[in-house]
Amino acid sequence: MRKTYLKTLWRTLFTNKGRFLGNFAITLIAVLITAGLGAIPMEFQESFLENYQSTTVPDLIVKSKAMTGFSDEQVTTLLSYPGAEVAESFFSIDAKEGDQYYRFYIRDLEHAETDPVTIIQGNAPQAKGEVLVEAGNAARSAHNVGDTFSFPSLAMLGVKDLTVSGVVRSPLYLHSGGTRANLEDRSQVEYVAAIFYIDSKFALSFLSHWKTDVYLRFADAHDYMSDAYKARMEQKKSEIVEQLGADEVEVLTLEENESYILFKSYNKKVRLISYVFPFFFLLLCALVNSITINRLVADERGQIATAVSLGEKKRRIVNKYCVFSAASVTLGAAAGYFAGIFLIPWVVYFAYTAVFKLGPLQFSLFSPVGLLTYAALLAITLIVTLVTMHAYLKARPAELVKEKQPAAGKKILLERVGFLWNRFSFSMKSMFRNIFRLKKNFFLTSLAVIGSTLLVFIGFALLNVSNNLTNHELFKYVAKSMGLISFVIVLLAIGMSVSVVYLLCNMNIEDRKREIATLKVLGYSLKECCFYCFREIVFIAALAALVGLPISYFVSDWVFRYLEFGNGNDIQWWTFVASFAIIMASVAIVNLLLINRIRKVDPLTSLKSVE
Repeated sequence: MRKTYLKTLWRTLFTNKGRFLGNFAITLIAVLITAGLGAIPMEFQESFLENYQSTTVPDLIVKSKAMTGFSDEQVTTLLSYPGAEVAESFFSIDAKEGDQYYRFYIRDLEHAETDPVTIIQGNAPQAKGEVLVEAGNAARSAHNVGDTFSFPSLAMLGVKDLTVSGVVRSPLYLHSGGTRANLEDRSQVEYVAAIFYIDSKFALSFLSHWKTDVYLRFADAHDYMSDAYKARMEQKKSEIVEQLGADEVEVLTLEENESYILFKSYNKKVRLISYVFPFFFLLLCALVNSITINRLVADERGQIATAVSLGEKKRRIVNKYCVFSAASVTLGAAAGYFAGIFLIPWVVYFAYTAVFKLGPLQFSLFSPVGLLTYAALLAITLIVTLVTMHAYLKARPAELVKEKQPAAGKKILLERVGFLWNRFSFSMKSMFRNIFRLKKNFFLTSLAVIGSTLLVFIGFALLNVSNNLTNHELFKYVAKSMGLISFVIVLLAIGMSVSVVYLLCNMNIEDRKREIATLKVLGYSLKECCFYCFREIVFIAALAALVGLPISYFVSDWVFRYLEFGNGNDIQWWTFVASFAIIMASVAIVNLLLINRIRKVDPLTSLKSVE
C-alpha cells in the first residue's frame, strides 16, 4: 500500500513538473532577495567593525576649548580616568592655507597606543619636515610619497615646508565623504583638503607640551554599534564634562565620528530595505503559489474522486498535495536562501566599498528575514492546500469524477453599448466575453501583474531617489552606491515578473484547450490560435500594469518616507514608462515561449466529452 502511495505521489510530481518548477522558481527568487538583503546588514557591519576590532580606536576624544589647550592638571585627570585602558594626549589643529583647510596631528607616532595609523605606502618620517598623509578618497585628493606642501602662514608651528614620506589610513577616517573642519562658528561648513601626521620628535619643542586632545580607550567590552555600548560611552562622556566643565572641554564619542555616523545611517537604510522590499516579493510569491495549488487540485479532481471511492483515507489524499506544496516551496527556498546569502552580499559589497573602507566580507549562514520568508510561504501554501482540499473532499465522488463544466456564456455590460460593441471584430468580442466569463482568472491575473509592476517600479524608484540625493552631503556617497542595490532589485523583480506571467499564460492555455482544439478543427492556423489565446493575457496585463502604476507610485512614496530616504517627488517620468515596458516585454517573451504549447494541443484528446 505504501509503495503504491509513493508511486502515486511520484506520478503527481512528474505529471505536474511544470507547476512544480514554477513554484520552485518563484520561491527561489523571493527567498533569494529576502535572504540576501537580510544578511547584508549583519555581514557588512562585521566587515566594517573589523577596522575597529583590529586596532585600538579611541572610545572618547576629549578636546579642549581653551586656546592654550589642557592644563597639566586636566591632562593628569584624563590620563588617570577610572577604567581607561589606554590614554594619549597630543596636539591637533585645523588650519587654513589659501582657500582650503588642512588638519594636522602632532603625535608620538612611534609609541601611539590609540588610533595607530597604518602605513599603506612609503615609510614613517625619518627627519624634520617629513609627514604622513591620510589616504585620499572621493572627497580628498590622493597624495603620494614625495609630494611636497608649503604652508607659509603656519611657519610658527614649524610646518612651513612638508614632504610626504608615507600614506596612511586611520580607523577614524573610513568613509569616502568629506571631513568637516573644526571651526569656531559651527554653522559654517568647510571640509579639510588633507590630513597630516607629524611625529612630535620632529616638531617644535613647545608643541610637545601643548595638548589640545586626549584619546581615551576603556577596558569595557567593545560591542560597537550596540545600544549598550552607546549608553556606556554617553555616561562616561557626561561624567567627564561634569568633572572638567562644559566650558572647558568637548567630548566626542564614536557617535560623532563621520565614518561611524554614515555607516550606521547607511546600514539602517539597507536594513529597512531588507524588511520592506521582501514583503512585496513575499506577497506576490504567496499569491502565485496559491494559484498553482488551486489549479493542481482542480485538474486532479477526478483522481481525488477515484481515490475516495476506493476507500483511500482522506488524510493520505491531503498529504499527497501537502507534500507537493511543501517540496516545491522548500527546495526553492533552500536554493534561494544559500544563493542569496552569498550572491547578494557579494554583489552589494562593491557598493559598500565605494563608500567605506571595509575588512574582508564576513559571510553568515543566518538570515532571519530569509528564514521568516520561507516559513511564511510554507505556512500560506499549506493552509491554501488544506482549505482547497477540504472543499473538494466535502463533495460527493460522483460529482468530482466529472470534469468541471466551463462557465456559461452570458451577455456582458459592454454588449449593451451597441454603437461600440458592433464595431468590434469577432475575435475582440470573444476576448471580452472570455475575460468576463472567467472572472476569477481575470482578478488573479490582474493582482499578479499589479504585484509584478510594483516590484519593478520600486526598484527603478530607488534608483531615482539615489540619483536625486547625490546633492545632499549626508547621502551623497551613499546614494551613489545605492544604484547597484536598485539594479539587483530590478533584475530579480524582472525574473519574478517573467515567472509569474509564464505561470498565468500557461494556466490560460490549460483552461482553453477545448477552445484551441475547436479552432484547429475549424481550420484556424497556429498564428490565429496564438493570437486568439494570447490576446486576452496581453489585454489583462496592459490594463493591470496601467492600474498598477499609480498604486506603485503611492506605495513607493510611503516606502521612501518610511525609510527617510527621499519621497515620491524624486520619482522620474521614465520610471513609469520603463516599468510598463518591462511588464509588457515579459508578456511578449512568455508568449513566444508558449507558442509550442499551443502547437502541441491535440484536438482529438482535448475534444473528448466531459460527461
